[in-house]
Amino acid sequence: MCAAMKQVLTVDVSDDVYEALREQSAKTGKPIREIASEWMAEHSRPAKRGSVDALMPFYGAWRMAPGERARIEQMIQAERHQEEGNG
Repeated sequence: MCAAMKQVLTVDVSDDVYEALREQSAKTGKPIREIASEWMAEHSRPAKRGSVDALMPFYGAWRMAPGERARIEQMIQAERHQEEGNG
């Protein structure tokens, strides 16, 4: 069995994103880097059908511009429509 390789990634994030990560770190006791790494690992996998409801707890975890929120809401609505067999 081969151990997964790890890479170091440095990213710049907005103050809002950092604050959301910091708040989650305070709630869970996990380091910020671990929370960010878990989020990236989860979101790097291909989306599965029927996954919209599973993602809803994360909706709004980061503050976003109203236009971005509207775009995401439209995407969620379209995905639900397809899941219901109407697409």
